[in-house]
Amino acid sequence: MTEARWVQTPDELAGLPRGTRGYVGHPTCRRAAWDWAERLPLHAPVTLALPPLRPRDEALLGALLRRLRRIPCEGLELSLNDWGTLACCARALAGTPVTLCAGVLLAGQDTDPRIAGFLTGADQPARNVTAPDGRPARLVYAPPPAQLKTHWQTPSILGAYPLLARWGVRRVECCIPPAGLAEGFPADLAVSLYAPRVVLSVSPCADCETCRAESRPLGVLGGRAVERSLNLVTYPAELPACLPPPVDRLVRF
Repeated sequence: MTEARWVQTPDELAGLPRGTRGYVGHPTCRRAAWDWAERLPLHAPVTLALPPLRPRDEALLGALLRRLRRIPCEGLELSLNDWGTLACCARALAGTPVTLCAGVLLAGQDTDPRIAGFLTGADQPARNVTAPDGRPARLVYAPPPAQLKTHWQTPSILGAYPLLARWGVRRVECCIPPAGLAEGFPADLAVSLYAPRVVLSVSPCADCETCRAESRPLGVLGGRAVERSLNLVTYPAELPACLPPPVDRLVRF
């Protein structure tokens, strides 16, 4: 198990212990990502996270890809968060040492598996309701089936594994340890786990300096403090004592 860290400035990146991978850019904030793309160091183990891109970003992405094709960049990873950017990078960087990753948004889980903990019988007492057809009905709690719990814990991206293989993706980045990783997980996919915060939502991107405000609390959800950092909304979560084998990297996020 290796450990990587998100950094905000070139000085923080340079100050990492030798051999420690630095994560730069941002999975949702365009401005933060492009600031790093323009000064990306190619001599250290670095992962550049790019958010879902817009048509107007094509020129910036093209300039980055031309630079990566021109200059050897061993140890560089691109963490991509939309299919279009992934396909574009895969075509442009074929034959280069750059590693492509399915970013935390692209590899997102449909639902937080801990939601099952909030949906208990005590929280959902039996009650009278009106059915969709207008008839009165009695709503009674039933525990979520095992298959549904597994679905909550499984990254959506694994359903598109053939497409990942086609584009040469070698790493998937998640916030929550997915279920069943040790059984039937593709042998050629590694998993990075973000901790100790979990992505909850993304606020609309203002694409301006106001998006650069310091992290600030937004309230409490299920007893956990919700915060916004740039335009990413997160909450804290504890890591399990034992992580499944495909998880080989912990990203301090």
